[in-house]
Amino acid sequence: MASYNETSDVREFQSLDGARERYQRGAIKLCRLTPPTQYCTKHSFSFTSTQFLPSLLTMANTMMLLALALLGTCQAQQGYLPAPPSYSYNAPDVRTATTELEQDPIAALAALIPGGGVPGEDYPILASVPDTGFSCEQQEFPGYFADTADEAGCQVFHICQFDGRQDSFLCPNGTIFNQQYFVCDWWFNVDCAASEQFRSLNAEIGKIPEDASSRSDVVAPSQLYGAPQQRQAPPPSQLYNSPNRS
Repeated sequence: MASYNETSDVREFQSLDGARERYQRGAIKLCRLTPPTQYCTKHSFSFTSTQFLPSLLTMANTMMLLALALLGTCQAQQGYLPAPPSYSYNAPDVRTATTELEQDPIAALAALIPGGGVPGEDYPILASVPDTGFSCEQQEFPGYFADTADEAGCQVFHICQFDGRQDSFLCPNGTIFNQQYFVCDWWFNVDCAASEQFRSLNAEIGKIPEDASSRSDVVAPSQLYGAPQQRQAPPPSQLYNSPNRS
């Protein structure tokens, strides 16, 4: 009995020629097992590929209908998806405003400093202390001094130490040194040109006002607070009784 070869059958059915050859071999085997007939004589080897055309056309039509049905289902599902919301208002373009400030650092600095001034024109914006020729040796007192030179614009101030050392500093951009109060103040609160008339205030630093000792409301602590009264404790015999002896 001949063995069944599945691999050979699969390869044969991969084309119409293979199917035709298999049909012919089956017809030959059938004719060998049965007596010769008119069918075997005339029709055993009359098989052609046209016998499979109706089946192939039916299968192709079925596959096409199935593909069209799947495509229609996908399109129907997509058709029910809601449309993205449309915004009727115009949101502010924050990125554009930010880009303009990045391109113009002076405008960005002016936006951060109150007073509406123009940096570099209404107030100085120095990055380092310039050499203006200021010297502590020319000052009458040690202390704090605003530099009124044109290139400093009072953004620079100097500290003259008691031993003659000089330390120089910059006020933050948008502020200049207030000689009257010895602090960095907003540029619109300080008149740099009038700073020199307040330099004599350095002589008052650490000095006790002269009228402090003559104030009538200043009294000694002993006049406000009385000494605590001393109370004598009673003798112990008045508090405790001697024990009884039995």
